[in-house]
Amino acid sequence: MKYKEYILSDDWQRLRIAAIKRDGYKCCCCNKQCDENGAGLQVHHLRYPRDFKDDCLTNVITLCKIHHAARHGFKNQFRHISKVIDIVLVNIEHDVHRIKS
Repeated sequence: MKYKEYILSDDWQRLRIAAIKRDGYKCCCCNKQCDENGAGLQVHHLRYPRDFKDDCLTNVITLCKIHHAARHGFKNQFRHISKVIDIVLVNIEHDVHRIKS
């Protein structure tokens, strides 16, 4: 079975939900919470098994989208987003301070 087929399988969905539940419905890196369906979280393979029928709960961890991308080496894409978020937060703080004044 190919990876793309496996990710769509019932076996993967069961493992995914079990991992999210085991990890307390939150990212293992930043503790970002999600709902009981796991929305907003992704499950990451620590190693890709040669045969997906051998996949198991000890081989996966729950991560938010940003930490999952970082594990796959997409850090540069998120540096730009991080700068934009910082700018937005500064603007929000400024607005809140102005409203309180």
